[in-house]
Amino acid sequence: MTNVNKIACEIEEKITSFQMPHNNTFPLWCYGAPTITRYNDDVYATIPETSPDIPPMCNTRLQLFRKRANERWKRIFVNPSFDQREPCPIASLGDGRMIVSINSAVVPFRGNEQEHWLMWHCEPYLLSFNEAESHFPKVIKPAWDTDWPFTDHSYRGLAADSVKKELFVMNIEGYQWKPGPEGRYHWAFLDAAGDWVKNGLLEFPIRCCYPCISLKDRRLNIIAISDIDEPNSEWMAYKREFAGIPWDYDFRKLHFVYSEDIARGKFNEPVVIESVDNPAGHIKHFDLYVDDDNVAHVVYISRNLCKPFMRDKFWPDQVLTSTLKVVRIKEGKILSEQILARCVENKAGRLWTYGIPSGDKNTSDSFRTNDLVPNHAAFHATPDGRLFVVYNLGGYEQDKTDLAKNYLVEVTQSQTAGPVEIDMHDPIKIFYAAPARNGSTPSDVIDLFGISKFDPGQINYARIKIDNSSSSTEGEI
Repeated sequence: MTNVNKIACEIEEKITSFQMPHNNTFPLWCYGAPTITRYNDDVYATIPETSPDIPPMCNTRLQLFRKRANERWKRIFVNPSFDQREPCPIASLGDGRMIVSINSAVVPFRGNEQEHWLMWHCEPYLLSFNEAESHFPKVIKPAWDTDWPFTDHSYRGLAADSVKKELFVMNIEGYQWKPGPEGRYHWAFLDAAGDWVKNGLLEFPIRCCYPCISLKDRRLNIIAISDIDEPNSEWMAYKREFAGIPWDYDFRKLHFVYSEDIARGKFNEPVVIESVDNPAGHIKHFDLYVDDDNVAHVVYISRNLCKPFMRDKFWPDQVLTSTLKVVRIKEGKILSEQILARCVENKAGRLWTYGIPSGDKNTSDSFRTNDLVPNHAAFHATPDGRLFVVYNLGGYEQDKTDLAKNYLVEVTQSQTAGPVEIDMHDPIKIFYAAPARNGSTPSDVIDLFGISKFDPGQINYARIKIDNSSSSTEGEI
């Protein structure tokens, strides 16, 4: 590399605390659809607030926070009602408008307050916040292709093209309350004039969730992970017997689909980026970045086996691995694969990967190793076109010391530079970095937003500067 580059963590601060809603989500649950965006020098983020008096599922409400330049974070809007199950994705249209996706409860259809849970029919729509008048959002209702058949399990996606001022939204059909195919996504496309010019239905071969979406010059790229009940009856029976859980979901096939021009409403057939279906592995995708040549970069973790107890029963000779990788794909064809970090099982190792198991059985994901295990990752693109991955590696000493740290690496075809540790007082283990795909202003600053290492009930923010000058001394890349 021709330039000497340095990184420095300029700001670390707490935004707020949160309480778990016990509705099978948490503040970064919608990991395909980020809840942070940058507009010029300001950063916006949504964080759910939980009500202790309302039963799950829809027992949280939207909070919108803003950080102006070097000022402290400030809550600038709170929804009057606790009517959300999931966090609320956010996007910038690049002109002072921040778009927030919400999915408001309308009427319950299953459960009751005596059993302390309710599932809801919900109406998804958008709130448009003007940067100058952020307290008074405008309601925007997408023009879906049908009457909205949606529930509190929305698995919704949101993408913005801040250059063209266009927007794409999608919500999964609520299969929980009516018979029919699972995993059907209804979508709608908003043009710069404010017209919903196209809508339709997108179907994957199987139910897929947590979509990451990129909209650029009306080219649409989407990745999503399989999310179905364990299809192998023998495996499911053993999971229920050993772990005592009445359900388990398969996250084993990572799908990719694209549209050359979403205004025409046509998608190419979905393809599988990777499958760990045999044996029973696990994939967790984190982020998607599409460059000017329409090459989609996908960062994700692939585990060859889902859990140690499953290995012990069905594949006793297998060694567990966890691999963080970047795959490049264009128009359905995989161009390259790049491994950023890899953790290999060692039964005599000094570390536990995902936490020290409790109780007599290890029903968790964790296994013994001497390597730090990849936990999370996100892309960051600079204004001059360089692409970085910020990621977290962790592990637990036998005394339960958490070794989690954040790293940064520039990803190129040759990967000539190695990763650099980001010197942080409180590393962020699960996070977003304000991405181009939700309209964030390109910047040499990485806006890292997520859950504190030292306090799992706290949302933190870190501003990390990528600097070509010689004044920064924290780390070189």
